[in-house]
Amino acid sequence: MSTRKRQLAAIVFTDIVGYSAIMNADEDLARRIRERHRSVFHEYTQKHGGRIIQYYGDGTLSIFHSSVEAVESCIAIQQALQEEPKILIRIGIHTGDIILDQEEIYGDGVNVAARMESACLPGGILISAKVRDDLKNHPEIRCMSLGKHHFKNIAEPVELFAVTGKGLASPPLSAWQEAVRKAKKVDTEAGKTVRIRRTNRMLIGGLAIVGAFSLLLSVLYFTKGPAPLRYEAAQNTVPEKTVSLAVLPFANFSEEENEYFSDGITEDILTLLSKIKSVHVISRTTVMGYKNTKKSLLEIGEELDADYILEGSVRRQDDQVRIVAQLIDARTDKHLWAQTYDREITQIFEVQSQVALDIATALKMQLSPAQQAELGKKGTANVEAYDLFLQGRKYYFEYTPTDNEAAIQLFTNALALDSLFAPAWAGLGDALAQKAYRYDMGRAGLDSAMSVCLRAIELDPQLSDAYKAKGLVLHYQEKNDEAMDAYLEALEHNPSNGMATLNISSLYLAKGEMVNAFRWAKKALELNPKDRWTQESLAGIYAGLGLYDEAIELMEDALRMNPDFSAAHHKLFYIYLELGNLEKAAYYARQCGVAAPESGCESRYLALLELSKGNLKEAKTLFEEAPPQKGLKIDWEAEVGYAFTLRKLGNPKAYELVKGFRQRLTDLKIRKDNPEYYYFQCLLEAALGNNDKALDFLQQASAYNWLYIGSIQANPIFSDLRTNPRFFEILQAAKVKMDRMRREVELLDER
Repeated sequence: MSTRKRQLAAIVFTDIVGYSAIMNADEDLARRIRERHRSVFHEYTQKHGGRIIQYYGDGTLSIFHSSVEAVESCIAIQQALQEEPKILIRIGIHTGDIILDQEEIYGDGVNVAARMESACLPGGILISAKVRDDLKNHPEIRCMSLGKHHFKNIAEPVELFAVTGKGLASPPLSAWQEAVRKAKKVDTEAGKTVRIRRTNRMLIGGLAIVGAFSLLLSVLYFTKGPAPLRYEAAQNTVPEKTVSLAVLPFANFSEEENEYFSDGITEDILTLLSKIKSVHVISRTTVMGYKNTKKSLLEIGEELDADYILEGSVRRQDDQVRIVAQLIDARTDKHLWAQTYDREITQIFEVQSQVALDIATALKMQLSPAQQAELGKKGTANVEAYDLFLQGRKYYFEYTPTDNEAAIQLFTNALALDSLFAPAWAGLGDALAQKAYRYDMGRAGLDSAMSVCLRAIELDPQLSDAYKAKGLVLHYQEKNDEAMDAYLEALEHNPSNGMATLNISSLYLAKGEMVNAFRWAKKALELNPKDRWTQESLAGIYAGLGLYDEAIELMEDALRMNPDFSAAHHKLFYIYLELGNLEKAAYYARQCGVAAPESGCESRYLALLELSKGNLKEAKTLFEEAPPQKGLKIDWEAEVGYAFTLRKLGNPKAYELVKGFRQRLTDLKIRKDNPEYYYFQCLLEAALGNNDKALDFLQQASAYNWLYIGSIQANPIFSDLRTNPRFFEILQAAKVKMDRMRREVELLDER
């Protein structure tokens, strides 16, 4: 019998401002803040006859039979949370038709309320016109109209009102309207509907500032000692707008072999501009995708959601260099500023600094003396060392074993010319870490990489990339808490460091915290809208939660700009394997071979497909065509699949292989709170037919949030487990957790 019931209700969404920052800094503090929020929310929801549907991380969803009761409850909640220790939250309230299905609710009204909450200023309450109509006979509840607005995937415009009064956020009308416009890519209705594509830069900047204030002040309120700042100051601050700037690859007007030089100039100017706090600079990996593009600047601005675009050219001849730069308004294609710089090659660093300062002036930005000094900092006075560094960086970003080795040699050569060149030390640390973990050096190589990273930090304590490289080494060493500190330090020095942001997502993923991993991956994608590695990571989270359409869309978008991106072909192979579409899986297996022929991935993936069909001999032949994988990072499903195949064919070599895999697992030193540890052990036991042990490890993996149900169900190594009732019990328990996480991610994705 169906439990679904339709009814009219007032829907309330809330969430805590700055909660992710607090969680990253102090999990115990975050827990206490969340508990206080929930306690207050529970008290006043119950008092006003509401029903709590769901707590989701730092937020809540509830319903009321009466709009008046809902608003009165929320006013009481906001006022209660102004008492010490104070907590900032946002609230959105809408009345609409909902469908109740046990403890879940659906309907357009739910979507509208969620979007309203995300558009609310910290400490405020946003209500819809429907709710406002229900308050007409309650003059004690005062409201301010913010006009009509279109929200994503909502057909009709929604008129919004801000509830005003004691204990509620009270910025001027313009601040509310700006926050709503910027929050969720809404369209404002003023006589006619006008499409506005600008994203929530003001609100994002606002939340970052308010989040930082709330983090600091929450710590002060929960610990001893007077607070030097007042929480109300953060609550009522209208933050400075952050502009978004895309620095397109400067055209190379020199010989072709100088391409790396023009690319390096582009990246260094980009890095300098990212040091200006009020500018969000889109990352190198994203803008490099537009090299030699035929798209117009308006199209590029639209795709990157950029306010401004900097483009230019570099001509290098003998000991002279000419740099031409121009700044364009990405919304109107209007040229705002242009300059030509003719200098000797030895003055290249001064030119880069001058370009950054001139851009700041053109954008009417006031730079502090410290910022000006940071923009004028030189990495090295040795032009030849700088030239070698630029070449090394070019090879590093190719992410192949051969190119990585070339990068190591070039960074080393640069340091031989200038041993105090901090960026070269950071680049070398990155490359050594990749070699140790992904290629062939082993664990000892990570110790060498750490020494190099520490030298970079010693030389330049403000160098974001040095902390990012240090975080990478710690990450690969499974020292996750220390890695988190290093990545956050990298972001402190450069908030636009997309790789540090993405790596934080990976740390959460290693703990099985899919929702937090999603939050950080989305933030990384905001920083790097077309970065292929960010898209690949986010696609992995979507696929892990069963959101395959979203994962496929991301990977197909990545391949449009990077057709040879083997990681995308890899991801799509496994997605279609999980979906049971073996034909498409085979297509992407072959595309992997085209993109990375030396890796042997095509043979391994086709072998897995044959194994899925039960063709053991064919699978064995294909597995044996692939070269062995080196380094600490390997494709475990494919490698263990070979051992499983041999065991099924009665070949004792299977046991030797598994013994080797156990040693490799020991070398990885995976933490016991990492679900991968138990999942890899499960694979090894299943490969040898030790089904009970395999299920024990699978249950432990699930307990630590290894919830990749689609992968487990599709994996041919688990074929012997599929007749065991315990296997399905474990998957069913995992599915309950995965469904909850998927709902949270879907909700976050809609905001």
